[in-house]
Amino acid sequence: MTLVERVGGYGESGCCGLKFHEDWGSTPAAIKNCLDVGDKYDVEARFAASEGRTIHTYHTEGAGEGHAPDIVVVFEHENVLPSSTNPTRPYAQNSLDEHLDMLIIRAENVAAQDALRDIGAISMISSDSQAMGLVGLLSDLGDKDGVDNGRVKRYVAKYNLNPAITHGINNFGAKQAMVLMNKSGVIVCAKMGYADASIPTVQPVRPQQIGAAFVPSITIVSGAVASYGLAKRAEPVRRCRTLKKKDMKWSNATPKMKDDPESYYVGADGVKMDFLSRSTAIDDKV
Repeated sequence: MTLVERVGGYGESGCCGLKFHEDWGSTPAAIKNCLDVGDKYDVEARFAASEGRTIHTYHTEGAGEGHAPDIVVVFEHENVLPSSTNPTRPYAQNSLDEHLDMLIIRAENVAAQDALRDIGAISMISSDSQAMGLVGLLSDLGDKDGVDNGRVKRYVAKYNLNPAITHGINNFGAKQAMVLMNKSGVIVCAKMGYADASIPTVQPVRPQQIGAAFVPSITIVSGAVASYGLAKRAEPVRRCRTLKKKDMKWSNATPKMKDDPESYYVGADGVKMDFLSRSTAIDDKV
């Protein structure tokens, strides 16, 4: 049995995503094998080395080590569906000191996020349930001078529409004809910590609604899901492997990126991407 076949077994068993981290052995062979499996089973493989194939990059602000500090250049590629996580939000006076352990990140990369997000180069902003959460910081990202309907749509799409499109579940729960009180068994509960924290164990830990079961279509067709005896309904993911950045709503810009490792210049289409830190901006207004 080949490595691709062994990894493919996860997809046949119900895994709808293949995730691996730069810190834990993201070798060229591992990248290629996961993308090969993703193409075969329509699961979503996330990494910034794709040979032109559709990929979802997260930690694209550079706070996840690995390919930092110049990973921001992936924003210019049509096959990359980029998101940035919240450990660097907001860019405030102590942001760099807070991330001392993430030794490679630069202030210029953190500052560039606001500008890149505003022009639509960053399609998503993530705040997951088990690490790098800080979900409470999402709501005010677009609260800037010149707020208009387009900006509202763009920022809502970053944490609503575009993540659903990227993971192949945007067909689920959209424009429903009715809402059943028993949720059809879709929503489950589990113990989870405070949503504004960066790890899942921060108090208070209490039962919370978690989510639905999304699986590759082959798992449903083969009967594997039925054999698990699940009480909730399983839904297939769709079109994960054929997406391009143009499919992202309100955030599909592909500017030509430049990240100079010597001068720390971060630019998009020749324009410097540089926002003042939150505290600096407040001081200037005062």
